[in-house]
Amino acid sequence: MYITNKTEETVKKERLENQAFKTLCSLEFKDPLGEEIYVERKSIETALSHFLDSKPSQVYVVVGEKQMGKTTSVQKALIGRKGVVYVKPINPASLPMDICQSLGIEEANFGLNSIKLILDLKNAFDLLNEIFERLKLERSDIIPTLVIDDLVTTTFFPTEENIKIVNELVTAARYICADEKLCRVIITVSDGTAAAFLPQGFYPFIYSFS
Repeated sequence: MYITNKTEETVKKERLENQAFKTLCSLEFKDPLGEEIYVERKSIETALSHFLDSKPSQVYVVVGEKQMGKTTSVQKALIGRKGVVYVKPINPASLPMDICQSLGIEEANFGLNSIKLILDLKNAFDLLNEIFERLKLERSDIIPTLVIDDLVTTTFFPTEENIKIVNELVTAARYICADEKLCRVIITVSDGTAAAFLPQGFYPFIYSFS
């Protein structure tokens, strides 16, 4: 019998992964609008539902001006589904923390030293990759969905660092979706100008509002 002495960092990462796995298995996406009246957009909601019922294949990008109903349509299509990682980053650099919060990983429960382990883009996506692999093995009934809402907005400031982060993010999202087939990915961007900041050669399925 072999006894493995786990490092403190390994133990911390396992705790984070277990919390994230529990969150994705147990929580269903709730209707954020409730009884609030909104304008139905049947075409995009139907298209999104078909996409969410299919196996992971390609990133789905929704492009449209602000206040056109992109976010609402995506949220309506997600209602009742498990395995949803939904983030709306303030800016590209905030995405790792947004992912933590969506997975139920809070500083108050785990401490800053633990959360620091995944507070960069690569480590955050490594965590997602581990969880999605585990879901595939242990909960094949749940195919996770990663939603990045308003990744690039019309107020996006195209610094070299921001563009680098967006490129890394989209590359990582495409890897876990199109290459590894571990999850579906939906990205919304504010308009065609903002979409131009997505990496060259990135050809997802695109739904454009008009």
